[in-house]
Parts: sequence; C-alpha cells; structure tokens
Amino acid sequence: MHKLAILAILGGCADGAVVLTRSMKTISHAVKGVGYTGGTEMELFSSNIGEAGVVTEQWWSIFGGDHRYDGGADPLIRIYYDGVGSKPSIEFRLFMAHGMGPIVCGDDYAAQKNCIDPAVTASDGGNPNDFKNGGKSSWGSELLGHGSTRGAHKNTYRIPYGAEHGIKITMEMPFDGVVYYYIRGMTNYPLIVGDLQLPAEARLRLYSNINTTVQPHSFLPLVPRRNSSGLLFQVTLAAASNFIGFMEGCVRAHIDDGNATGTNASALPPLLLSSGTEDYFEGANFFDTGLMQSLQAGVTWVNGTNPGPYAMSAYKHHVRDPVVWWDTFELTARNYDTDGVVPGMSQRASPAAAAAAAGGAKYYRGGANVSFNFQPVTMSSYAWTYEW
Repeated sequence: MHKLAILAILGGCADGAVVLTRSMKTISHAVKGVGYTGGTEMELFSSNIGEAGVVTEQWWSIFGGDHRYDGGADPLIRIYYDGVGSKPSIEFRLFMAHGMGPIVCGDDYAAQKNCIDPAVTASDGGNPNDFKNGGKSSWGSELLGHGSTRGAHKNTYRIPYGAEHGIKITMEMPFDGVVYYYIRGMTNYPLIVGDLQLPAEARLRLYSNINTTVQPHSFLPLVPRRNSSGLLFQVTLAAASNFIGFMEGCVRAHIDDGNATGTNASALPPLLLSSGTEDYFEGANFFDTGLMQSLQAGVTWVNGTNPGPYAMSAYKHHVRDPVVWWDTFELTARNYDTDGVVPGMSQRASPAAAAAAAGGAKYYRGGANVSFNFQPVTMSSYAWTYEW
C-alpha cells in the first residue's frame, strides 16, 4: 500500500483514500458578468464527452430586477443528467437549495423584484420571548454557504452523472439580470458522501413542498414513500405560523417497514430523528440565539415571538450520521408533538395527551404561563436523497 494511503487511514481521514487515476480529470467552467434576458432558459454549463463524472462544487451570484445589479434574485436552477433536453433531473430555487427558505421572498416568482434577501445576523436581544434577526451576514458550513449580502451561494453537493447523457445546468428568472457562476467537478470519480462510497448508479434526487398548510398534529411528507435503496442527504425546512407550537414537532423516518403506506399502521415503528423541530437542526429553545451554524446544520432565518407569530428556516445534512434504507423509505415532519414521545410511538396516531389538549396548549418561557390555541403552519421543504 502507498505510504500516503496508509497515513490517510491511520489519520482517520474518512473522506480521503480515493485512488487517483489518469482517467480522473478536473472539470471547471465560469460565467462572468453575462447579461441575462428574463423568461429565458440560460445554459450555465454542459458536458457530454462520453465520460461519467461528479460535480463537486457550484457557486452563484445572480443579480436582477429593476436594475441589472439588484439583489434578491432567486432563479430556478435546472440540472439535466438523465437525458439532456428532456425533463430536468432536478429543478430547484437557489435560496431553498442553500437552506434559505421562501419566508421573506415568498413563492410569487414574478414578484421577486421586491424580495428581501433573508440573510441574518445574531439575535437582536431584548425581550427573551422575541426571536428576530435584522441585517445581513455571510455564513458557511461544511457543504454550503452564503458569502455576500448580494449573492455568493455555494455548495459542494456531489452530483453524479452518467457517460451516456452527460450533464447540463441552466437557470431561469422572470426579469433581466447579470450572472456570475462557476462549477467544479471530476470525470470518472467515485461518488463519496461522508465516509460512504455509494453505488455508481446512485443519482441525486430532490423532493419539495412549497407553502403547504399543515394542520395541528398532522404530518408533512418531506420525502414521500420510496420503493428504492438510498441515502438521505439534506433537508431544508422553512415554516411560519401564528403559534410557535409547530416547533415541537418531531422528524420521523420509516425505513424498510414493509408495504405499509398512507394511513395504515406501519409494520415497524418509525425512527425518531429528533425530539423537536429546532432540535433536528441542532438548535434548541426556538433558535433563541438567531443565526446558528455547525459543520452539518444551521438556521438561516428566525423572526417571531413565543407563543407567536413565529417563522424560521434551517437546514440539516446527514453526512456524519448516515440515514440509509434498502427497500422502502418515508420521511415526515409534524405540526406539534406532545412531551413524552418515545421510540415506538406510532407516526400517525395522535398521542392521547395531545388529543385531549387539541383546543390549546400552555407554553412556559421566562416564567410566563401562556395559553394559546394550536394553529396551522405553512411549511416549505427541500429533501435531497441519493437513490439507486
């Protein structure tokens, strides 16, 4: 064994140990200050050289609006790798793809000229029941970042594609603008996520909900029922409600649980991936410090009070804590779970305590005793998986 490979293993570099071969060649391309015409699909990058590859990094700064360099442009990005020219393999909005939900910008695509970039600083402080972020900041994690008040969205998501169709990446927005972009990748490169090497046929998939109303005690399917093998990669959740109680909802995964679906009881109990909403994103106390970042998770927007109204957006990557399935998979978020949830509790059956309190709940914070009725929550989500 080569000395460098031995050192990598002994040093615990789980992301390394890829044997470099001459067939692995660097891919790179940039777009600098190119004018964009609103309502058209602009090609950012394409490669169809008869070799498989993996995109390893992308970066965007997109401007546009009444002035060509206005901030807040949130274009649609389309990636074609299952057949260039047909339906895109993945289509996403730039903000949501980088953990920044449509709480501020909304989903009215044509109204983005008035959009406010939802970058945040730390909590403004003051009333301990207030959670508000004012101003703007740059931030980054191991896999994504936001580097400027006027753009610089970056991610290092691994996007594999096959030799037959290659890959094409485009963007579209409803008004004229200016585009800055770059991409990096490697041909004939293994697909490694964290310390797992995935099968060569694995492909990145995206499941989305935009401004979906979730009633109290009900569930949002972050990943609908899948009959495949796969790895959960990343989840972004943006939510807003008149009652902060939705932040007490747990994230659940149904993994290889037979043929149960819909409202049927699962053959196996769900795996609880969190003890609450902010807990899933590695925070606590309703993100009371505002902007929070770790290597694997972060909150990018918090605005509200306890018991409400309250809004947030956050992301979580499952890279160091793999969530894998072999036959079936389903992932949900919930609008409120009562205290006392334990492993084995049915995903779809409301706990008796919650049912008894369906008309309201008591929230305690800072010595306050506040009664409030449960309320619907508006949720948007992106969930990324690798499937094969």
